[in-house]
Amino acid sequence: MLLDNASLPTIHAPAQELTEDQLKEFTRRLLDGKSLTQSETKQMLKTLERADVNPEFLNQFMQMSDSDLSKLIDLNVKIAIEVIDLCVSADQSLANSFIRVSDAAQGFSANGDQNDLEFQCQPVFRQSYLRSIMLGSQKCAKINSVEVDVKRRQNEKELGKKASERWECILRYLALPSDKNMSSVSSTTRELFSAAGFTSDNDGSADLEITSAGFQFLLLSPVHQLWTYMIEYLKLESFKGRDIRPVLELLIRVILCVVRGLINPYVVSAIKAYTVVAGGGFSQTAFEISSNWTEDQTTLIMHMRELGLIFIRKRKDG
Repeated sequence: MLLDNASLPTIHAPAQELTEDQLKEFTRRLLDGKSLTQSETKQMLKTLERADVNPEFLNQFMQMSDSDLSKLIDLNVKIAIEVIDLCVSADQSLANSFIRVSDAAQGFSANGDQNDLEFQCQPVFRQSYLRSIMLGSQKCAKINSVEVDVKRRQNEKELGKKASERWECILRYLALPSDKNMSSVSSTTRELFSAAGFTSDNDGSADLEITSAGFQFLLLSPVHQLWTYMIEYLKLESFKGRDIRPVLELLIRVILCVVRGLINPYVVSAIKAYTVVAGGGFSQTAFEISSNWTEDQTTLIMHMRELGLIFIRKRKDG
């Protein structure tokens, strides 16, 4: 299934700012634990964009208890993000309190006494952290999600089988780097193993041999092997004089699409035009592969596919 940009455009009326009385009313409702409609939320967000928000409004939120702030985060995360940003900008000492509440809202716990939580955050990092911990990792990844027909969706068992087969091809080549196994891996993988010291052609001939470092690699766990491969890939790209920052950024963004972290060797499956997070306990959300990604970023996706991390479905397959 593909997104069709040719659909009729939807016209949205711009959100109007609230009057002072309306702002007070909406604030009271939020502090009372009552929700706002989508339209009301847009109006309040528009009003909060102003730099001259009424100090009395901010004071109401700055005096909130931790439990009330947690309720606000659960009730309307968009409003909570803007309010927290405004409050912290007005009083830097509130940053630690808000971060503590945000952590608690996400189910994190801190060990040690209260003094352990006191630290200074760089303002940009602080605001980004507050946004990310409340929005969730998938939204922070900024990779557009799309709907996939259930009938065309690969199930976890199928994805796991394909992922295992792809990774076994990589390991088989390393263990027995013959001409037959060589055809099943990319030239980049062959170059990577050689640069990492996992394979050796002592006399420059076509007969490759696995090295002791290569044997050590085979003894690692699948997850450790995958991360080792990715690290060596970044090293290789850097050695070639390429800027690895965009590649590393995309790698992190793809990882953020995984709900519960990297706990098995086939964590992410991708579809050409969309990506599906796979593996036990993971989201079945599909994500669009952006045409705005650079050539190096797209190449990364192709290498992740070779490793079994990415499953690609062509457009014609739906």
